[in-house]
Amino acid sequence: MDKFYIIGTAQALFFVVLILTKRGKVLSDYLLALFIFLLGSELFFTYCQATQLYPRIPQLAVLDIYFWTLLGPCLLLYTQTKTTGREQFEKRNLFYLIPALIATIAFAGYLKIDVVLFNVKECNGFQWFARNVWFFNMPIFIIAALFRIHRHQKAIKNYYSYSHSVDFKWLAFLTYGFSVFLLFLYTSYLIYRITSVPMPETYNFKWLILTSYVFGLGFYGYRQKGVFDDNSELSQQTVSETSNINNKTESFYNGGRSYQKSGLMQEDAEMMAQQLIALMEREKPYLDSELRLASLAEKLNVTPHNLSQVINSFCGKSFFEFVNSFRIDEAQKILSDPNKQMYKMMTIAYDSGFNSKTSFYAFFKKSTSMTPAQYQKNLNSSQMV
Repeated sequence: MDKFYIIGTAQALFFVVLILTKRGKVLSDYLLALFIFLLGSELFFTYCQATQLYPRIPQLAVLDIYFWTLLGPCLLLYTQTKTTGREQFEKRNLFYLIPALIATIAFAGYLKIDVVLFNVKECNGFQWFARNVWFFNMPIFIIAALFRIHRHQKAIKNYYSYSHSVDFKWLAFLTYGFSVFLLFLYTSYLIYRITSVPMPETYNFKWLILTSYVFGLGFYGYRQKGVFDDNSELSQQTVSETSNINNKTESFYNGGRSYQKSGLMQEDAEMMAQQLIALMEREKPYLDSELRLASLAEKLNVTPHNLSQVINSFCGKSFFEFVNSFRIDEAQKILSDPNKQMYKMMTIAYDSGFNSKTSFYAFFKKSTSMTPAQYQKNLNSSQMV
């Protein structure tokens, strides 16, 4: 079992080297490298505990101290850079280091005692406070990161009809994956605090989850361009587009520009909704796989904000859902056309306005509860009856 921890540590260090040897590194690369390094350092600390090396070198406790106080801020900062496109460290982010500072002050003089971080009876008031800050600060940062991702993805769907470079599957995997480990760890701790029954068998299991997570980062990271390899062109494009999205996101969530204060009258909104549907049916702008809210608003000679309000309020959908519903209707027409039965699904996806087979299949099944092939098969069967 101990070998898994040291293998996970080595794997984490290998990923860190890959990131740091990239060309054209930006702040988010250094933050990701630090995040993975902290994962590896905690696995090494766990290995030292399991092999009884830690009691002989109590100074190794610094690995555990900074894992719990720096990893959460690191992940939140990484999330901020990827969702805003701003690759500069801001002075206000120094507040994220407060938990690490508190833990450093409280535990600095006790690193020669191997139980200082866990033995509550030997702690004074400040050390007891620091211990709780040390142990419970991480979920706050993780929740903040999850909220930022959710908010950003929601805003994206109100401005874009497609998912490509504006999609953050890697970021979601990074955050949600670690949340699984954290949930299991705190659940085990809570059960122990309530029942006072030690569960030594869960100790190795929860750190095996962390080891598996590190390997998962490597597997997923290799498949995601720009994570471990150098892709400056992709990085520049993503940063530029992400920065643009962030500006729109801030406007979307700005209370001063909420729908209640948009000034759009009910009658005007209803008329705009009718004009929008007529435009979609007449000109079929949804066939443009890169259709955006701004370009559609320009066709209607209205502001993107007012158009977004109409789509959200009158259609009950995000812009992404609204446009793709028309694309699904178009795909269904193609699938039901006897003259187009030999079309490949990739051709149907592109002819309907989708920019990838994956998004086509995902949205089609979400809308019809069937894959395109199943839909076509059922349609053919009903026509033969």
